Amino acid sequence: MCDDRTINILFGPPKEKSDCNKMISLFFENRGLHITCGGSSGLIVAKFLGVEVKASLNYEDNDIPPILLIKGIDLATEGIITMQRVLVYIEDYQNEKKLVNKWRKQKDGASLLTKIIIDATNINFFIGQVINPAHQYPNSQISFDIKMNTFNKLLSHLNQMKKKISVKYF
Repeated sequence: MCDDRTINILFGPPKEKSDCNKMISLFFENRGLHITCGGSSGLIVAKFLGVEVKASLNYEDNDIPPILLIKGIDLATEGIITMQRVLVYIEDYQNEKKLVNKWRKQKDGASLLTKIIIDATNINFFIGQVINPAHQYPNSQISFDIKMNTFNKLLSHLNQMKKKISVKYF
């Protein structure tokens, strides 16, 4: 008997609004945990499911935005800020392991997502390629390029960890 632990991560809305239902339907067709990364992603999935979105008021780490609570979703986090922290935790986990005790104890979105990723054997990514207008200001420290660079670095680490990865871009 195979002990596979599958997770599905939807990270950002699709480039074309007309692809929303297709992206979300494919996301939910897979067994395993369902995780959204990004406030817009959470809102789109909640609308698809016909449920409300509630923000957690738990700020365990002031640098990581709180998680969202969406019925039908196992974990809903903020997007790029959370994913950048997950990348830091995964890099550390593969190398020095100085931060492991921190994220194993905390319940912020980045810590919870890191635990789930470490435990997973199979990871299905659904990557939205919309460019967020809120990130296009000259002084913004968040951009589509930063999102994709962070994601590609994370993919590299997950491949090194021998995770079975599937990526679909929308």
